[in-house]
Amino acid sequence: MVITPLVFNSFLSNVESDAHDDQCLSSENETAVDIVNATSNQKPFGELHTSEIWIPHLVIGIFMVINGILCIILELQRLNVEKNETDKKNECEEENVSLKQTHVEKSHENKVQAQHSKLYRVSFVTVMCILIATYWGFASSFVQFWITFVMFLDMNISKNRAVMMLSAFSFAAVVGNFIAMLIATKVKSMPMLIAVNILTIVSVVICIFGANGSETLLWVGCIMCSLCSSNYYSSAYNLLEEKVGVTNLIGSLYAIAAASLNAIGLPILIANFIECSPSIFLYFTTISISVVFLLLLVLFVLSYGKEDLRQETKDESDEIKEKSSEVYIRKYSMRRVSVGGIAL
Repeated sequence: MVITPLVFNSFLSNVESDAHDDQCLSSENETAVDIVNATSNQKPFGELHTSEIWIPHLVIGIFMVINGILCIILELQRLNVEKNETDKKNECEEENVSLKQTHVEKSHENKVQAQHSKLYRVSFVTVMCILIATYWGFASSFVQFWITFVMFLDMNISKNRAVMMLSAFSFAAVVGNFIAMLIATKVKSMPMLIAVNILTIVSVVICIFGANGSETLLWVGCIMCSLCSSNYYSSAYNLLEEKVGVTNLIGSLYAIAAASLNAIGLPILIANFIECSPSIFLYFTTISISVVFLLLLVLFVLSYGKEDLRQETKDESDEIKEKSSEVYIRKYSMRRVSVGGIAL
């Protein structure tokens, strides 16, 4: 993500589309010509050339297909080898899961039933899915439309500088993920998400002030937004695991919800207005991150006073000394999930 925008830069068009002219310029021919000339003078993009963006996309697409096929082949080979070697071993080890656990299970089952009822779980998962759908719509739209947004702010920002901003955004995401990974070992998911939400709101406010004429503030707001919110997806997943646990169904609902707004055409809606009214980008980002913050507060209220499932699991581990560490990690550890979320 850091290098990609710079590679794509040489294939970008510096000619405004006919659609932009038809939608945004005056219907009177003379006025339209004057506006086009004025725009050309204000935005000296250099020698005009059309877009060849299909070239890098074609190359990337070919590599993605090849990579996907290779991953499938390697994974099938690994599963085949591991299955034969571990089936017998796992059967013997998993029979010991219930050892010395009977009296512990009774007390914890009563606690879980009282604190984590079906209504609570359904409510928490529903609100979390709405939250992650709204957040992912915010994050993906920020990346997709940032270049278009700054290009049409009448601030003489060329595509080259806009792409540089996007590259800085991606670099900040890498740094933010690394910092968040270190913090996550000491801080629980809920306070971390609240702090990240507040900082993201501040970064959006900085972008609003920057849109009034300060390119420096746009740089600061863009980088700060990426730095603060890059680890949001995996942190929200960890919160879901802590409060209600993640089954195959819940994990699938979470992943589907993340892509839902883009799937129903949110980018199309924003794209129809952003060239003529760049402020639509600010309206959407401000409203969406505010909604995310309110939903996070709802989750805080729902889970207030309830013990984390992860803590209960730690208590149980003291009573299961004979259980294989390999099986224990496979069943309970969140480390793999966290690393996977950070990589995403």
